[in-house]
Amino acid sequence: MVRQQEKNMTATDTHERILEVARQLLSEGGVSAITFDGIARKIGHSKQAVLYWYPNKRALLTGLLFPWFQLEVDCALDAIAPESVRNKVISKFVHTIASFHLQDIERFRMMYLLPQLEKSRLASELLKPDMRLHEATSRLYTVLAAKFGDGSKENRMEAFNLHASVLGLITMIALTEAVNDPLKHSHEDLVRNLANQLSSRT
Repeated sequence: MVRQQEKNMTATDTHERILEVARQLLSEGGVSAITFDGIARKIGHSKQAVLYWYPNKRALLTGLLFPWFQLEVDCALDAIAPESVRNKVISKFVHTIASFHLQDIERFRMMYLLPQLEKSRLASELLKPDMRLHEATSRLYTVLAAKFGDGSKENRMEAFNLHASVLGLITMIALTEAVNDPLKHSHEDLVRNLANQLSSRT
């Protein structure tokens, strides 16, 4: 039974502390390192107190990663909202997404790389479709597609490939940092070059 003291913990404080510890475990040991027992020990409360807020591992991982994806989408949409000229939309999008991830490479790795590398049952749970994530990315691609034309299937594919191009650059930057093999070009120059290439296409 959850102690009264644990019930009285505010939702905000509890969520933030649980997610903070979960991110630490994820960073240090991957998805399989996240356990309710381990989180409970680190926050100084019972396992039941953690389960009160996150009843299963999928709920915990969704709570951990989804806010980051949502924040990425919101940042991008805010940046391109005032733009209507195609090349300016593309340039602003590239710079915004790149800046978002370059300011926290470890977060990027947890969002886009760890789920692909983990082979545990927990990782497969994480990779099950989540409608909130689908809706967030769909909203992003819908807005981009509308700025690229009439929002057609071709426009949506272009929006997806634009996003994928930026993520590809960040992936390579993350890789070179991980293996301690510095790039010959600065991150700023690489992002600017990618933005120029993509925005100059007709």
